[in-house]
Amino acid sequence: MPGGATGLDTVAGHGAANVAQNLLLLATVYFLMCFYLYAAADQRRGRRRARAEPALVLVLVVGVAAASASVPHRELAGSFATTDMTVWQVAFFRAGACI
Repeated sequence: MPGGATGLDTVAGHGAANVAQNLLLLATVYFLMCFYLYAAADQRRGRRRARAEPALVLVLVVGVAAASASVPHRELAGSFATTDMTVWQVAFFRAGACI
């Protein structure tokens, strides 16, 4: 939603829409994983695994947020296809949500 991204960037600062999109993607993947864990595994094993996975999600959330905060705005301003992936913060920001 281009209008929503522009509004969020205006209110929260440049790049906030990209950060919010990556964090929501990580949360979506985690909850989808929980759905499959509870559907496929027995209740005890599924619950234990679902409680262990948020640590990895939290590490990725902190890493993505730190990578976006440590890089200049112009590096993350473009789309995925136009960003410079030779900057390690940009590469981690873009790939961190896909892990």
